Amino acid sequence: GEIVQMGIVGQKVNAEIEDIIGNDLPDGIYVTDIKSGSAAYRAGIMVGDIIYKVDTTTVESLKDIRKKIDTKKKGDVVNVHIYRNMAGVYNTYTLELELGVR
Repeated sequence: GEIVQMGIVGQKVNAEIEDIIGNDLPDGIYVTDIKSGSAAYRAGIMVGDIIYKVDTTTVESLKDIRKKIDTKKKGDVVNVHIYRNMAGVYNTYTLELELGVR
């Protein structure tokens, strides 16, 4: 069967990431890369965004996201809740993401 995916690469926010980014980050998954043309790309998720919730599920690892979207199929829409740094302040946004397949 087809594997649905969002198209992000990221890792859990931890001290190591905070050292690199250089400030206190909200909890979640720090997006380090986005596959061009992927669902995340089309939804407007950006490198540096921190994903903290998918629909109503709090996510703390890529595995959490995987578990969440494994219950979905291509074309399903999920709400991805992110923190985005705007001029040094993290604002929250909700982006609608239509799942694709790899």
